[in-house]
Amino acid sequence: MPADLTCEVRPRFEAITPEESALLFSELSDTLGMIRFIQDCGVPGFTFHSLVVRQAHRPILLLPLFETDYRFSNLANAGTKDLLEAIVRCFPFLQSLRLLGVGFVEAG
Repeated sequence: MPADLTCEVRPRFEAITPEESALLFSELSDTLGMIRFIQDCGVPGFTFHSLVVRQAHRPILLLPLFETDYRFSNLANAGTKDLLEAIVRCFPFLQSLRLLGVGFVEAG
């Protein structure tokens, strides 16, 4: 990595200022506001972070990150659900895994 590139992970979306957001998203003026609105509304079970890459102290990339528990039962169809539930009763640690995702979360 070139010496003038830095990468930082910050809690929530506090890694850049509104002025830096305008530089990153010049065609999408409300991007930072929308990201912060989603974050402030909250999505149950999710924790938000941001990753920002800077070159010579100027942000060149912003990625929204989220953490959540992903339940294996989300993968089961009707035919395998009973089998999966039996496995989880024997091995409770298989119920879910901690997932780190990149992107936006939409709650339905």
